[in-house]
Amino acid sequence: MKIKNLVLLLASFIFLLNGKVFAQDEEAQAKQFAMAVGIDIGNLYSYDYFTPMATLNLDFDLMNAIRIEPEFGFSTSKGYDSNDQLESQYKTIKYGSGFYGLVHFGNATTYFGLKFDKTTNQVERETSGDPYKYKLKQSSVGPAFGLEYKFGRRFSIGAEFDILYAKSHREESDMPNDEINLIKGWETGTSLKFRFYIL
Repeated sequence: MKIKNLVLLLASFIFLLNGKVFAQDEEAQAKQFAMAVGIDIGNLYSYDYFTPMATLNLDFDLMNAIRIEPEFGFSTSKGYDSNDQLESQYKTIKYGSGFYGLVHFGNATTYFGLKFDKTTNQVERETSGDPYKYKLKQSSVGPAFGLEYKFGRRFSIGAEFDILYAKSHREESDMPNDEINLIKGWETGTSLKFRFYIL
């Protein structure tokens, strides 16, 4: 008799818990607007001077089906020679946005769409006593796909993969023997995303 009562109590607890979880999912699904602040950590496998390691995102989810995600990032760095003398300085600013469709599976969300970004790099360098500087501007656009998992109502972790067509050109260049002014090509990217929902 005690075992039967324990089984009934356990079954009732599981039923109530499942009902609460489904109610939260339905509430989340019915939400017409959500906003999150996110951190996008990319460029994990190798560091270069021309790509910020992290960008700040601001997510706007509309009608639980569309996401608009502007982003901004910057980096500054200095290079020194073997004698600890300043050899080069790099400054980078990156901004852009993504436009995605959302598909929900409980606490998991997949999204896919189009993203673009613009990056400006300013380089000042001294080589063999001959200083030079230039500005490199790059525009990228292409498809992106991501997966996000929500831990509660306020926090999520996700990953993103994109394939972007990039075009870059130099401006204000006084590099010696500078013959390459325009570069075009495809590039892939991966990143980790951490989002904090505030609405």
